[in-house]
Amino acid sequence: MANSPSLFAPTLEALLSGSVICESANPELFRFLENDVHRAEVEEYLERLRRGLRQTSDRLAWFACYLDLEDPSVRGILAQRFGETINDLEPLVAWLRATSLVRSSGATLQAGDELRTSALIGAIEQAPALADELQRLSATKLFKNTQSTPKGQLEAILNRLVERGYLVTRDRTKSRYIATGQWSRLYDVLAFIQAHEQIDIEPEKSDEQVALDL
Repeated sequence: MANSPSLFAPTLEALLSGSVICESANPELFRFLENDVHRAEVEEYLERLRRGLRQTSDRLAWFACYLDLEDPSVRGILAQRFGETINDLEPLVAWLRATSLVRSSGATLQAGDELRTSALIGAIEQAPALADELQRLSATKLFKNTQSTPKGQLEAILNRLVERGYLVTRDRTKSRYIATGQWSRLYDVLAFIQAHEQIDIEPEKSDEQVALDL
């Protein structure tokens, strides 16, 4: 059963490892946390470790945060993680803008959305600008690869997004990818930056304690 107490340990392990729990990537763990009783048990245990449980502003994902922000070691961890996120922002936002052009709705990628490799390749073949964007992304630190064709570059970028937890694949042929709640968390970070640093970065999301929850 999805809400079995046997999911208590794996849920804690996922949270403490830094994973973002969402329906796309961890459906059973996500449903476990959606249960009020089980969530309260998880929160109680996390508090013993001076950790907390947070939900993204779109309510599509859960993750663990630190509660003792005065602890120098915690502040160091948060600073490092925030720095890593900032370094990845430009290529991630560029990827989001590129995929929004490909998607029929034109909407920004959200947790649970599907990306089909065939549709992406078809759009790239018809739009030289998208192929140029892939080339630029493939030169960034986050998506660095040595592929020489748009298809190869696209596959390398998708693989990296899977490694970073932004996408999961639903089949062995890697023809279909699902966006995870990692995007929800990133959007909250973007909203925090916009609100506190006046940096004009899309997409917009509401501001909810992002810096504290990294």
